[in-house]
Amino acid sequence: MNPVAPVDVVLDDSALLALGSGNVLASRLLYQAAETGTWRVHVALATLAEKLEAAEWNKAAISAAIKETIGAHGIKMPALAIPVRVLVCGRTQTPSVDAALELFDKKSVVERLRAA
Repeated sequence: MNPVAPVDVVLDDSALLALGSGNVLASRLLYQAAETGTWRVHVALATLAEKLEAAEWNKAAISAAIKETIGAHGIKMPALAIPVRVLVCGRTQTPSVDAALELFDKKSVVERLRAA
């Protein structure tokens, strides 16, 4: 396993409330995004959830939904992929995010993204 670089964030109650699921790592990532001015990632997660709910559940359609979301919000792949991986898989690193998502049930992926 590759070590993950430490991330300096300030975690408070508002970050914990960001995710009703209580996923602390995801909350930290979202809080860091708010502190660094990249809060649009949170909005992009909601957009991605909508696009995935309407998409066929295969790698190509998932990839297209991710690319459309990235383009629509003007963010880079890691800014979206890392929070998605944490929310869905509980890890910051996975194989390609579209391949990883395809392994999960569509309904559970959408619910986890909406919980953010």
